[in-house]
Amino acid sequence: MSVKSYSIDRTNEIRSSTGYVGLTNPRAICYMNSLLTQLFMNLNFRRFVLDVKVADAGGSQRLLSDTQRLFAIMQNTFRKAADPRDFAACVKGLNNEQ
Repeated sequence: MSVKSYSIDRTNEIRSSTGYVGLTNPRAICYMNSLLTQLFMNLNFRRFVLDVKVADAGGSQRLLSDTQRLFAIMQNTFRKAADPRDFAACVKGLNNEQ
């Protein structure tokens, strides 16, 4: 029985040397990702969002809580990209659908 050898190029999975991460685009949400990236790069806005106290993370402040979580991942992860699906799931349209 032969043993298979697998080669993994970790540079494809590790955060860019610039220090920034991207956002994956799992369901054609590129416009939302673009806006999130611009807001994240505004340091004052990012600090404000990350410092706000969230009282009702699962209810009326879910959008704020999920924004905090996504910004924290974007700021601290060692991965190449962050997954915005949880954030996208809490964003509602005019008809109150995801």
